[in-house]
Formats: sequence, structure tokens, C-alpha cells
Amino acid sequence: GPYSFRRNTSGSSSTMHMKGTLRKWKKTPSSVEKEKARSPAALHLHREVSLLITECLWYVMTDFKYQEHLVTKILEIMLQQKHSEEFLEHIFMMLHHYTQQYKEALFLKKTSYCGDLTYQLMRFCNFKSESVRSQAATLLYLFFKKNWELTGQLVRMKLQCSVAVARLVGDVKMKGTRWLSASLKAIVAFSVSDKDATKQFREELDVLLGQRLTEILHKVSILRKWTNDREMFAGVLLQISLGWRDSPDIRYHWMEAIAKRHEADGELEEAAQCRIHLAALVISHLTELKPDQVPYTSHPAGKSRIKQALLRAAPNCEPEFRVECNTKTAIAEGMCCSESFTDGGYQKVLRDAMANLEKVQLFETSLEISRLLSLPLIQSRNWDSITALYSSSAKLASAIVDSDRTQSRLFSNYYRVILYGKKFEENNGQSFIYKEQGFVRLSDLSTRLSEQFGSLFGASNVQVLSNSWKGKVGELDPEKVYFQLASVLPYFTPEELLQRPSPFERATNLQKFIFETPYSADPEVKLSKAGTKELGKIKTILTTEHPFPFVLKRVKIVTKEDQKLTPIETNIEIMKDRIQKLNLECDAEIPNAKTLQIVLQGSVLLQVNAGPTEICRVFCGQDSENEDPGLRTFMKKLFREFLDGCARALEVNSAIIGRDQLEFHQELMKGFERVKQEVEPLIMVAPTTE
Repeated sequence: GPYSFRRNTSGSSSTMHMKGTLRKWKKTPSSVEKEKARSPAALHLHREVSLLITECLWYVMTDFKYQEHLVTKILEIMLQQKHSEEFLEHIFMMLHHYTQQYKEALFLKKTSYCGDLTYQLMRFCNFKSESVRSQAATLLYLFFKKNWELTGQLVRMKLQCSVAVARLVGDVKMKGTRWLSASLKAIVAFSVSDKDATKQFREELDVLLGQRLTEILHKVSILRKWTNDREMFAGVLLQISLGWRDSPDIRYHWMEAIAKRHEADGELEEAAQCRIHLAALVISHLTELKPDQVPYTSHPAGKSRIKQALLRAAPNCEPEFRVECNTKTAIAEGMCCSESFTDGGYQKVLRDAMANLEKVQLFETSLEISRLLSLPLIQSRNWDSITALYSSSAKLASAIVDSDRTQSRLFSNYYRVILYGKKFEENNGQSFIYKEQGFVRLSDLSTRLSEQFGSLFGASNVQVLSNSWKGKVGELDPEKVYFQLASVLPYFTPEELLQRPSPFERATNLQKFIFETPYSADPEVKLSKAGTKELGKIKTILTTEHPFPFVLKRVKIVTKEDQKLTPIETNIEIMKDRIQKLNLECDAEIPNAKTLQIVLQGSVLLQVNAGPTEICRVFCGQDSENEDPGLRTFMKKLFREFLDGCARALEVNSAIIGRDQLEFHQELMKGFERVKQEVEPLIMVAPTTE
């Protein structure tokens, strides 16, 4: 090899010497990267530079023993690079010596070295080369031995191995864990054959590697089965992460895995929600464990301000503020020692969330994140960064004003999905609300789910049930899977609508949804033949387990409430909605001629929509004596408001149109006069009974 490792006559590992020699690059059949894709000259240069760095690093370790941070970072960077198997042997030998020399820094000091290097070794434990896996497993076993010798326990290595597995699974490029499982079993076997290992050490190692981590990898293998089902995949990841609430480092990386999957699928709002949850997790643990790093949280008002801002940005992040680890021993055990659990790590996840939010035009949530980012900058008096941040905030505020005025933003659409079939396992028969991007229509979602489930169960085994299907589940083919779709809208009470005046406020923090199903009030009249007098509707209000937005784009429905409306009640709602639209157009700060004319056209031009006059004739005319007197009186009141609203809307339209639209305005005026002539006699004079 290019290096020869020789011991001094004393035999001490700390006096090991390295002699560097240069030799021509020799191609080997098995290498970490596909060397054919690179020229021999480039490979030779890469090899020689790596050898020089390694030799320099050896001298640093020998002559400057207190430079453990520099040595660790260089080793970590080298382990991240692609090398031939032959050269990896030398890096592993270097790491063996490093473990002997810097064992206190690895297992006693409050550093991230143990976690950083454990992750890299775990990565090589899942490598395709048996030789590389064997050397990495041997080094990992050495880590366990040194941790035990120094502390009499394996707390730090247990934590860092679990974190490493979570990080590996979160890598969307990772294809499988078969070799990693074999490496973990090999490490357990090392302890059995190690005569110096104590019984307690072997037992604890077996519990961690032979049971706990193997169980996680088993769950991961199940997870791989759902790779093509983006909703199920993210849901399983979330369930795994919830099992690690007492280990913030591990939970961090499982949540990060969900965020990466969302980003890969283009679901940027959900990815941002994961980042905001991570920010809440980090800041809560920093406040408890490292308060000196976040002085802006020392005052109760500052802490409360941060929490409320995070909750406004992510309405489901409340559980992240609960610190469930043992705060007295957490740091000593190696918890929260990584770069992620620093003020810089906190700001990074917030900036990542903000970048995702801006891409999907969620400017209001971005502003909340901007406020949070301003606190540490003000504390550190970083005025240049504050200037840039405030400039960015001003642009966000301007974007909100413009988008609200032009109504140019497409907010999310929501759909109810019911799954049937034993192949869905625990989700068989469950109802969900799916959150989709604003351009996704019902047919688009139906096509995606058909293809998605088809890739899992076979295209011939997937069937879409119509929304009117009310058959028995037992009648369905047990070998097939079925799903039923319905478009739903966010549901608000009148009081909630007053509290949510802006389009964004009506598109966020949503937990109730509604869809309507028509029915014929006359059993002798089929639904397809039912007219205004017979046609009623059933309003179905659904409540989800968590409000949207959430870290998942699919949330389970927990309650369902049906409200059956009679035909007159149904049409009262139609007229109230029509009046509300007229008032909204007239009360707009800058009236929009296009949308105003659409509402007017549907209200007064009978050739387009004869709805209002027909409703008035049926429920206010002489044939309406069988209707509830109170509802009939209320309907007449609504029609008086409707006529006033149309007159007002026509005045607004007259004031904002150009000369080219005068002819169309005249048509609207004539239509209004016709509606007025038909409606006024019915609402001014009570119907008589003879």
C-alpha cells in the first residue's frame, strides 16, 4: 500500500509512525466509484492529494494532540468523499489511531464528534463491498468498547447509533438496509468472541444492535413497501418519529426524513411545516439545556413570543415544546450536541422553511418566520443582516397586498378519500382529507391515486367507486382495493368568517370541511327529475384529527355530522350566498369589473341563469302556502335584500366600466328590470289561500 504502519519497539499505539510513498495509480476492479467515468490522470491526482492530506493529518495527530476539532472535521470530510477500497483501508487505519488518541473527546466531552463519525461508519456498514463493511463494523465495535471502558455504559453510543440509522433512512437515495442489518449482527458477534468483553457489555450491545436497531430496520423494510405511496410513506415515518420524543436528536432526523420526502415529491408547504416543527423542537431544548446560546429566550415574554409565532406558522407544533428527555443528564449522555441543536441550527431550519414557503406564495407564514429570525439578529446587533431581513419582509408584505387585490393566488384544494380493501391494512375503511395543490382537480387526484395504488397492487386490482356508491363493504372483491373521492370545502361558522377576513386566513388552520349531497324531498320524484320544489341537500361536515397545514398532506377524519336541509332551506342558502357575493364585490376597496359582472350576469340575465326568479316563484308564490311561514317570510326578506344588492352592484358597475362595455351594461339593466317585475309582486303581497 502507499502507507506502511509500523510500531516503535515500545509497541505503544500512540507512537505509531506513517511513512508516505508515492506510486503510480493502479486501477482495481472493485472501487467505491465507477472509475471508468474518470480519466487516469484525474484519478491519480485525486489519489495523491488524498495521500498527502492523510499524511499531513497524521503529523497533526502526532505533534499537535490538542487539535482534535481540526482532525475530526478533516476525517469526516474525507469519509464523505468517494475513494477506492484500497485507500479506504488507510482512512480506517487512521480512524483506529484517532479513536485511541481522542477517546475522551469522543465519549466524555460535550462534542458532536461521536455522532458525526458514527454516522459515517454506519454508512460504510451498509456498503456493497464486504471488505469495507467488515472494516467499518470493526471500527464501530471499537467505538462501543472505548465508550464502555471510559464510562461503564453505552448511553452515548446508543443515542448516536440510533441517530445514524434515522439519518440513513432519511436519505432518499438509500436503496435498502440488508447489508446494514448484517453488519449490526456482525458487531454483536464480535462481542461474543471478544474475551475481554464483560457479560453486561455484551447484553447491552445485543439489546441495542440485536434488538432495538434491528427492529427499527425491520420497520424501515416495511416502510420501503410503501415507497410509491407518498401519503403512507410519510405517515409511517411520522409514526416512527413519535416513538422518539424522549430523544430529540433521533426525532430531529426522522422529521428531517419526512421533510426530504416532501421536497422530493414537490410538497413544499408540508416540507416547511416539518422545518417549523424542527425549529420548535430545537428552540425548546436549547432553552432548557443551553440557555446561554439563546439569550433572547431568557425573558418569559420572549419565550412566549417565539412560541406563539411558531404556533401561528404551524398550528400543530405544540407537542414539540414539551422537553421529555432527562434535562439533568442529557448533555452528559451526548444529547443535543450536534450542530442542529445550536442557535445557528435553529436559524437554518427557519430559513429553509421560509425558502419553501416563499416558493408556494405563502407570504403570511413567511412573515412569521421573518419575525422569529429577527430576534437573534437584534440580540447580536447584526444590523446588516437585520436590514436585509426587513427589506425581504417589506417585499413579502407588498406581495400580500398585490395578491389579495388581484386574487391571483391559488390556495390548496381538499378532497375526502375513503379507502377499502384488506391490502390497505390498518387504513381499510378509513376516511381521510387529502390536501392538494391549488391546480389539482378531482380528476387529477383520481388519476394519481389509481396509478399510485396500481403500482403497489396491480392496475387491474384498483377500482374507483362513484361518490353515490352506498353498497355494502362485504360485497366488494377482497382481492381488490377501492377508493371513493369527493371534493370538499373548508367549513366556517358565520362568526369564524368575521374573524377570518382575508383569503389567506380562510385557507389556513383548517380542521372542518363540508360537502353537499342533493336528494329528492318527494319520494315519488327521482333525483334526476327533481326540480326546485323537490330538491333538497344534505350537508356533511367532517372534522379531522389535526388542522391543516400539517407535516402530512393526508389527515384522518375523526367525526362526521350530517345536516339535512329541506328544499326551502336549501334555496335560502343559495340566496344568502348570492347576496353575500354581491356585497363582497360592491364593498371591495378596488372593485373588479370582471368578477362583478360575472355575479351580476348570474343574477339578472335570465337567459344565463333563471335561478332567482324560479326560487321566488316556488317559495314566495301562491303555491307556497304549505311551506313553513317563518321560512317563507325570511325568503321574502332575502329577495328584498337581493334586489337592493343588484341595484347597488349595477351602480358600481356603471361607475367603473369603459365605453366599450356600455352595451353590455344596458343588457344587465334590462335584465334587472325583468327580474324586478317578476319578483316584487311576490314579495310585497302575501300569498292568498282560497
